[in-house]
Amino acid sequence: MPDVSFRFDQIPRFARAMRFASEPVLVSKTAGALIRMGRADIEKMKTEQLSGGRLNVRFKGFRNSFKSKLLPQGKAQKIDQLQLSEYTGAKPFGIFQTGGIISPSRRKVLTVLAPGGRNAAGRRKFPAKDSLDSIRAKIKSGELVVIQTRGGAVVATPQFKATKRGTMRRTNKVTVVAFLRPSVNEKQRIDFFGNFEANASEHERILGEAADAAIVETVERE
Repeated sequence: MPDVSFRFDQIPRFARAMRFASEPVLVSKTAGALIRMGRADIEKMKTEQLSGGRLNVRFKGFRNSFKSKLLPQGKAQKIDQLQLSEYTGAKPFGIFQTGGIISPSRRKVLTVLAPGGRNAAGRRKFPAKDSLDSIRAKIKSGELVVIQTRGGAVVATPQFKATKRGTMRRTNKVTVVAFLRPSVNEKQRIDFFGNFEANASEHERILGEAADAAIVETVERE
Protein backbone atom coordinates (compact mmCIF):
# COMPACT_ATOMS: atom_id res chain seq x y z
CA MET A 1 0.00 0.00 0.00
CA PRO A 2 1.24 3.53 -0.60
CA ASP A 3 2.87 5.27 2.37
CA VAL A 4 2.94 8.87 1.23
CA SER A 5 5.14 11.69 2.46
CA PHE A 6 5.41 15.17 0.95
CA ARG A 7 8.09 17.73 0.16
CA PHE A 8 6.09 20.50 1.74
CA ASP A 9 8.63 23.14 0.75
CA GLN A 10 7.80 22.38 -2.90
CA ILE A 11 4.14 23.38 -2.38
CA PRO A 12 3.89 27.19 -2.85
CA ARG A 13 1.25 27.88 -0.18
CA PHE A 14 3.08 25.63 2.22
CA ALA A 15 6.43 27.26 1.55
CA ARG A 16 4.80 30.55 2.60
CA ALA A 17 3.27 28.97 5.71
CA MET A 18 6.62 27.47 6.71
CA ARG A 19 8.02 31.02 6.79
CA PHE A 20 5.18 32.79 8.59
CA ALA A 21 3.32 30.15 10.68
CA SER A 22 4.59 28.77 13.97
CA GLU A 23 5.79 25.20 13.63
CA PRO A 24 3.48 23.65 16.28
CA VAL A 25 0.44 25.23 14.65
CA LEU A 26 1.50 24.20 11.16
CA VAL A 27 2.19 20.62 12.27
CA SER A 28 -1.25 20.42 13.88
CA LYS A 29 -3.05 21.83 10.84
CA THR A 30 -1.09 19.56 8.50
CA ALA A 31 -1.89 16.47 10.54
CA GLY A 32 -5.60 17.24 10.26
CA ALA A 33 -5.23 17.87 6.52
CA LEU A 34 -3.53 14.51 5.94
CA ILE A 35 -6.31 12.74 7.81
CA ARG A 36 -8.90 14.44 5.58
CA MET A 37 -6.86 13.58 2.48
CA GLY A 38 -6.75 9.91 3.41
CA ARG A 39 -10.49 9.81 3.97
CA ALA A 40 -11.08 11.53 0.62
CA ASP A 41 -8.82 9.04 -1.18
CA ILE A 42 -10.52 6.01 0.36
CA GLU A 43 -13.97 7.38 -0.38
CA LYS A 44 -12.92 7.98 -3.99
CA MET A 45 -11.60 4.41 -4.12
CA LYS A 46 -14.87 2.95 -2.82
CA THR A 47 -17.06 5.10 -5.05
CA GLU A 48 -15.19 4.87 -8.35
CA GLN A 49 -13.34 1.55 -8.25
CA LEU A 50 -15.07 -0.76 -5.76
CA SER A 51 -18.64 0.13 -6.74
CA GLY A 52 -18.31 0.78 -10.45
CA GLY A 53 -17.42 -1.12 -13.58
CA ARG A 54 -13.92 -2.18 -12.53
CA LEU A 55 -14.84 -4.25 -9.49
CA ASN A 56 -18.45 -4.18 -8.38
CA VAL A 57 -18.04 -5.26 -4.76
CA ARG A 58 -21.20 -6.17 -2.88
CA PHE A 59 -19.57 -7.55 0.26
CA LYS A 60 -19.12 -4.68 2.73
CA GLY A 61 -16.22 -6.40 4.48
CA PHE A 62 -14.01 -6.06 1.39
CA ARG A 63 -14.99 -2.44 0.81
CA ASN A 64 -14.47 -1.49 4.45
CA SER A 65 -11.01 -3.09 4.56
CA PHE A 66 -9.67 -0.10 2.61
CA LYS A 67 -8.51 2.46 5.17
CA SER A 68 -6.08 5.28 5.85
CA LYS A 69 -4.18 6.47 8.90
CA LEU A 70 -1.77 9.17 9.94
CA LEU A 71 1.73 8.22 11.02
CA PRO A 72 3.31 8.50 13.53
CA GLN A 73 0.63 7.51 16.03
CA GLY A 74 2.08 9.88 18.64
CA LYS A 75 2.38 13.65 18.38
CA ALA A 76 4.81 14.73 15.69
CA GLN A 77 7.16 17.62 16.38
CA LYS A 78 8.07 18.44 12.78
CA ILE A 79 6.20 18.41 9.48
CA ASP A 80 8.56 15.97 7.80
CA GLN A 81 7.69 13.39 10.47
CA LEU A 82 4.10 13.22 9.22
CA GLN A 83 3.17 10.45 6.83
CA LEU A 84 -0.12 9.31 5.33
CA SER A 85 -0.67 5.55 4.98
CA GLU A 86 -3.46 4.13 2.81
CA TYR A 87 -3.89 0.38 3.04
CA THR A 88 -6.12 -2.70 2.98
CA GLY A 89 -6.01 -6.11 4.61
CA ALA A 90 -8.14 -7.71 1.88
CA LYS A 91 -6.51 -10.97 0.73
CA PRO A 92 -7.62 -10.69 -2.95
CA PHE A 93 -6.18 -7.17 -3.23
CA GLY A 94 -2.87 -8.26 -4.79
CA ILE A 95 -4.35 -10.06 -7.78
CA PHE A 96 -6.95 -7.33 -8.34
CA GLN A 97 -4.22 -4.67 -8.27
CA THR A 98 -1.76 -6.39 -10.64
CA GLY A 99 -3.76 -9.04 -12.52
CA GLY A 100 -2.31 -12.46 -13.27
CA ILE A 101 -2.96 -16.19 -13.51
CA ILE A 102 -4.80 -17.89 -10.65
CA SER A 103 -4.27 -21.66 -10.42
CA PRO A 104 -5.53 -24.17 -7.83
CA SER A 105 -3.01 -25.20 -5.21
CA ARG A 106 -4.57 -28.46 -4.02
CA ARG A 107 -7.16 -29.41 -6.63
CA LYS A 108 -7.29 -29.87 -10.39
CA VAL A 109 -9.85 -27.14 -11.05
CA LEU A 110 -10.94 -23.79 -9.67
CA THR A 111 -14.54 -23.23 -8.68
CA VAL A 112 -15.50 -19.81 -10.03
CA LEU A 113 -18.91 -18.75 -8.79
CA ALA A 114 -21.38 -17.36 -11.31
CA PRO A 115 -24.09 -14.85 -10.33
CA GLY A 116 -26.39 -17.83 -9.71
CA GLY A 117 -23.98 -18.98 -6.99
CA ARG A 118 -24.64 -15.89 -4.88
CA ASN A 119 -27.71 -14.62 -3.10
CA ALA A 120 -29.36 -11.23 -3.61
CA ALA A 121 -26.91 -9.61 -1.17
CA GLY A 122 -23.93 -10.91 -3.13
CA ARG A 123 -22.93 -13.51 -0.54
CA ARG A 124 -21.73 -16.96 -1.58
CA LYS A 125 -24.25 -19.80 -1.47
CA PHE A 126 -21.29 -22.16 -1.00
CA PRO A 127 -18.66 -21.54 1.72
CA ALA A 128 -15.34 -20.44 0.23
CA LYS A 129 -13.26 -23.04 2.11
CA ASP A 130 -15.21 -26.07 0.94
CA SER A 131 -17.15 -24.81 -2.08
CA LEU A 132 -16.03 -27.67 -4.35
CA ASP A 133 -16.86 -30.34 -1.74
CA SER A 134 -20.24 -28.73 -1.13
CA ILE A 135 -20.95 -28.59 -4.87
CA ARG A 136 -19.90 -32.23 -5.33
CA ALA A 137 -22.31 -33.31 -2.60
CA LYS A 138 -25.17 -31.46 -4.29
CA ILE A 139 -24.26 -32.98 -7.67
CA LYS A 140 -24.36 -36.44 -6.13
CA SER A 141 -27.80 -35.74 -4.61
CA GLY A 142 -29.12 -34.38 -7.93
CA GLU A 143 -29.59 -30.81 -6.72
CA LEU A 144 -26.91 -29.68 -9.17
CA VAL A 145 -25.76 -30.97 -12.56
CA VAL A 146 -22.53 -30.67 -14.53
CA ILE A 147 -22.84 -29.49 -18.13
CA GLN A 148 -19.97 -29.58 -20.62
CA THR A 149 -19.76 -26.47 -22.82
CA ARG A 150 -17.24 -25.22 -25.37
CA GLY A 151 -15.73 -23.00 -22.71
CA GLY A 152 -15.46 -25.79 -20.15
CA ALA A 153 -17.62 -27.45 -17.52
CA VAL A 154 -20.30 -25.52 -15.67
CA VAL A 155 -22.30 -26.44 -12.61
CA ALA A 156 -25.97 -25.56 -12.77
CA THR A 157 -29.25 -25.90 -10.96
CA PRO A 158 -31.80 -27.72 -13.16
CA GLN A 159 -35.27 -26.25 -13.42
CA PHE A 160 -38.45 -28.33 -13.26
CA LYS A 161 -42.11 -27.73 -14.06
CA ALA A 162 -45.26 -29.64 -13.33
CA THR A 163 -46.88 -31.72 -16.07
CA LYS A 164 -50.61 -32.03 -16.61
CA ARG A 165 -50.51 -35.25 -14.60
CA GLY A 166 -49.00 -33.42 -11.66
CA THR A 167 -45.51 -34.89 -11.92
CA MET A 168 -42.37 -32.78 -12.09
CA ARG A 169 -40.40 -32.78 -15.33
CA ARG A 170 -36.95 -31.30 -15.87
CA THR A 171 -36.84 -28.52 -18.47
CA ASN A 172 -34.00 -27.42 -20.72
CA LYS A 173 -33.44 -24.33 -18.63
CA VAL A 174 -30.79 -24.18 -15.93
CA THR A 175 -29.26 -21.60 -13.61
CA VAL A 176 -25.47 -21.63 -13.77
CA VAL A 177 -23.97 -21.44 -10.28
CA ALA A 178 -20.27 -22.04 -10.99
CA PHE A 179 -17.63 -22.57 -13.68
CA LEU A 180 -14.96 -25.27 -13.28
CA ARG A 181 -11.67 -24.06 -14.73
CA PRO A 182 -8.06 -25.32 -14.54
CA SER A 183 -6.92 -21.69 -14.16
CA VAL A 184 -8.23 -18.16 -14.50
CA ASN A 185 -6.51 -15.17 -16.07
CA GLU A 186 -7.60 -12.31 -13.81
CA LYS A 187 -7.16 -8.85 -15.30
CA GLN A 188 -6.26 -5.80 -13.27
CA ARG A 189 -9.45 -4.53 -11.67
CA ILE A 190 -8.34 -1.71 -9.37
CA ASP A 191 -5.49 0.78 -9.12
CA PHE A 192 -4.86 1.94 -5.57
CA PHE A 193 -1.77 3.94 -6.51
CA GLY A 194 -3.45 5.57 -9.49
CA ASN A 195 -6.36 6.50 -7.25
CA PHE A 196 -4.03 8.58 -5.08
CA GLU A 197 -2.53 10.35 -8.07
CA ALA A 198 -5.97 11.03 -9.56
CA ASN A 199 -6.97 12.85 -6.37
CA ALA A 200 -4.05 15.32 -6.58
CA SER A 201 -6.25 18.40 -7.01
CA GLU A 202 -8.17 17.53 -3.84
CA HIS A 203 -4.88 17.02 -1.98
CA GLU A 204 -3.66 20.45 -3.09
CA ARG A 205 -6.90 22.09 -1.98
CA ILE A 206 -6.85 20.47 1.48
CA LEU A 207 -3.17 21.18 2.08
CA GLY A 208 -3.53 24.77 0.86
CA GLU A 209 -6.40 25.40 3.25
CA ALA A 210 -4.36 23.95 6.12
CA ALA A 211 -1.38 26.17 5.30
CA ASP A 212 -3.54 29.31 5.17
CA ALA A 213 -5.30 28.37 8.42
CA ALA A 214 -1.94 27.91 10.14
CA ILE A 215 -0.85 31.42 9.17
CA VAL A 216 -4.14 32.94 10.37
CA GLU A 217 -4.00 31.12 13.72
CA THR A 218 -0.36 32.12 14.22
CA VAL A 219 -1.18 35.78 13.61
CA GLU A 220 -4.17 35.65 15.99
CA ARG A 221 -2.01 34.21 18.76
CA GLU A 222 0.58 36.97 18.50
